Amino acid sequence: MKKFDIGKSFKNNRFKYGGYSALAAILVLAVLVAVNLVASKLDIKKDLSKDKIYSITDQSVNIVKNLKSDVKIYAFFETGNEDPNVKMVLDKYESASKKVSVQYRDPIKQPQLAKKYSTSDKTVGAGSIVVESGSKFKTVDYNDLYNYSSNQYGQTDINSFAAEQQITNAIIYVTSGTQHTLYTLTGHQEKQLDEDIKKQLDVENYQVKDINLLQGNAQLVKDNLLVVNAPLKDISKEEADKIKSFLASGGRAAFFVDITKEVLPNFQSVLSAYGVKPQNALVVEGQADMIANSAIELLPSIQSHDIVNAIKSNKTPLYMPVMQGIENLKLNKDSLKIEPLLSSSSNSWAKTNLNSTKMSKETGDLNGPFNIAVAITDEDKTSGNTAKLIVVGGSTFMNSNINSATSGTNLDFVMNSFNWLQDKKDSITIRPKNFETSSLMINELQKLAWSGVVVILIPLVIAILGVTVWFRRRHR
Repeated sequence: MKKFDIGKSFKNNRFKYGGYSALAAILVLAVLVAVNLVASKLDIKKDLSKDKIYSITDQSVNIVKNLKSDVKIYAFFETGNEDPNVKMVLDKYESASKKVSVQYRDPIKQPQLAKKYSTSDKTVGAGSIVVESGSKFKTVDYNDLYNYSSNQYGQTDINSFAAEQQITNAIIYVTSGTQHTLYTLTGHQEKQLDEDIKKQLDVENYQVKDINLLQGNAQLVKDNLLVVNAPLKDISKEEADKIKSFLASGGRAAFFVDITKEVLPNFQSVLSAYGVKPQNALVVEGQADMIANSAIELLPSIQSHDIVNAIKSNKTPLYMPVMQGIENLKLNKDSLKIEPLLSSSSNSWAKTNLNSTKMSKETGDLNGPFNIAVAITDEDKTSGNTAKLIVVGGSTFMNSNINSATSGTNLDFVMNSFNWLQDKKDSITIRPKNFETSSLMINELQKLAWSGVVVILIPLVIAILGVTVWFRRRHR
């Protein structure tokens, strides 16, 4: 039997290569340990989540960096039960500015402090966030930090994280001297604003009230924002004069105008004074990549404007069903500027016969393209007043079901419009960050292309490969 020589075994190539591999592994492990130790000491963290859920945007950072007064944030959690998601976001605010301090308080151990910040509308409890500056404070409920939805089994799921949205707007509220009031016109069978929009208006520090301009001494003042949402009946001449006077004094207004069978001459006189007219004709899109499910469900072309630039750069579609065009009138007024926001294609047309059951183009129909949303500015250099208007040729797009199909992009458009009207440059809306996959909007052209790939191309490739393999085997 051959004697085993231990000395020689250390000299053979196998041992050498194995030793090099082991040494390399040890060195890599040592480097990793060292990097982790350094990172833990320096508190280096990187948010790798898709929507940067645990970070705050540059917009929020700039807001807290430019604070003139101190802001205290009280996070009410039972000791040891702090929400890690919320804690990571609050840490970002505190590290972004010396003006911001975050303090954790236990509502069970400190009930008097929780009671101090409780109001008739909101009770401070476990999970509440209170943002305070000077004598002003705003309470954010824990349930408002997350957005929920029901799945197909009737269970409630968390679909997005709204902590930054809520906290940044609370900081703006407690550090700003004014709160904007939004009035929705009533008395003409107008639609109510959707609950999603009302909730977002509250988050962004708008006070929402109804106004009937024929009741009592109801008046609009310069700092107000008027919203007229799809009236079915005409306003009176008195109301039209009040709205015109409000706008002439530098007022701001948003008009969402549905197609109506009834003529609205007084309402139209307000819009005509600012160079536009709803065409009262249903826009039909003829370009496949600008259609959602049917030719009257538009994925409009997004133009360049402060209201829509962020939406355009994110390449997220707006979903605008049942729209009419906004016609520019030939108004000789140098101070007036009308800017398109959303448009149909040159292959579109508009149905003037509202009783027609055909979607195809007929005699009397209008030729596209059409502006379906415009922004208007009228700067009076004599008085120094600047009127601002948004006119949109429909209101269905604001429905919560329509908005959810765009993962909130339609709501972005509405809120960006309101903020632009109110010159809220520092309040470009911060949106909740999704935990779930966003809805995928596929236009008709994309549907056709993918159908061709699945039904024709893939089976054809498989068939060609199969014939090729069979042919080669047969001729071996």
